[in-house]
Amino acid sequence: MLTVLLRLHTYRAQTGLTMRWVMRQLRQRAGETIGTNLSSGRQLKAARVLAGHTQESFAAICGYHVRSCIYWEAQPGLPTTNLHTLKNIEDALRSCGVVVFSDPAPGVRLLS
Repeated sequence: MLTVLLRLHTYRAQTGLTMRWVMRQLRQRAGETIGTNLSSGRQLKAARVLAGHTQESFAAICGYHVRSCIYWEAQPGLPTTNLHTLKNIEDALRSCGVVVFSDPAPGVRLLS
């Protein structure tokens, strides 16, 4: 992880990108290795719609505020939250009959 951070820092210095960009990249790369299958807000929205829920009803199922759901779905990359919350979201989706996957490409499907 340290080598990834050093590469991102060097790239940021060469291109003039912000530290916020570096942190977002680190979160996305960490998401690839920490075991979450959620990779973007679009994927979360697709899963929620496939489950047949509005943002309000899905937030209630997950136990979070509706503004959190709106925020996560607006994220272009890995939703900025902790691993425990991402696991809760995945568990809530699974209880609704939807599976989120990231390999071979990010997507969602109904449980058979």
